[in-house]
Amino acid sequence: MNCPSITVPFPLRLNAHLATARQRDLAWARRTGLISTPNDERRYRSWDIALLVAGWLPDAPADGLELAVNAFNWCTIYDDLHVGETSTDFRYAQSVGEPLLTYLETGVVPAHASPFLLALHDVITREKERCPTENHARLTRDWAIFLSSTMEESGNRANRKPLSHRAYRDFRRRTGAVHLMTDLIEVANGYHTTARMRAVPAFRSLFDSTNDAICYINDLYSQTKEEAAGDHHNLVFVFERELGCTRREAVERTIAAVLEACDNMLLQQSRMRTACRRSGLTPEESARALRFAHDLRYPVSSMVSWQQKSARYTRPDNTPYTSVLRVRSAPGEGS
Repeated sequence: MNCPSITVPFPLRLNAHLATARQRDLAWARRTGLISTPNDERRYRSWDIALLVAGWLPDAPADGLELAVNAFNWCTIYDDLHVGETSTDFRYAQSVGEPLLTYLETGVVPAHASPFLLALHDVITREKERCPTENHARLTRDWAIFLSSTMEESGNRANRKPLSHRAYRDFRRRTGAVHLMTDLIEVANGYHTTARMRAVPAFRSLFDSTNDAICYINDLYSQTKEEAAGDHHNLVFVFERELGCTRREAVERTIAAVLEACDNMLLQQSRMRTACRRSGLTPEESARALRFAHDLRYPVSSMVSWQQKSARYTRPDNTPYTSVLRVRSAPGEGS
């Protein structure tokens, strides 16, 4: 894929526990059944999600990094369940997503569950153990948004529903899993934000721009995979259709959108301290909000670096990753 290089104004640092997290995640994937065949393992290894997460969370302790790598890989597999012939099959998307959403709503693991659901249960249980009870509802909601939006994507693909730039931006903010992946910044690092902190206007704007930058960077590198799969959910394709421009011009406009988002991140970060004070946050709340604002820089730089090294989009596989859906007994149940 010929994609112009992009430089973002944020530092790249890698977590010192990367090698250990990579090894332990592979063992976890085998143990939970996310990897059950040599082809699964080849594909899983080629993504090297651990590298992405190590840059996303450069300061997280070893167990926090490992949890985040497990969660990111789970999301990547979920995404790859909806490719090829299954990408436009809304009923298939429902059959995959609804049991997961029912689990999120009830918290109950069914007696006979797929390895996929059991792995999700493991991830969410560990997340909740690391954060206060008042944040559990947000964690669950953000997982549900990601899962349900994938069903919506399947319907859009089937109908070839065109999206404007603004509509796509709003849609992508839900489908990109960025909410749940940025929840892991605080969960993995061991500090926590509250609804009061997230209501600060500069915080909201910073978060939205971070989400946009991450998703648009992914769109730049995933366009070949998505075009081969007949998937029109990509900002490059949105610009190409909406502006009536060439692919090269659409790529350049997407790069500009990434840099515009980064510019607003820098602007809102510079406003955070004053915004926290004006919003009446306590010094302790302000310190945590500022820590989170600081840590949002790393996912953007890590996304660029990882995309240039991972085989996820340079050697894409558009066959569904389906082995994780076979039914297994829940913990404590007979087979």
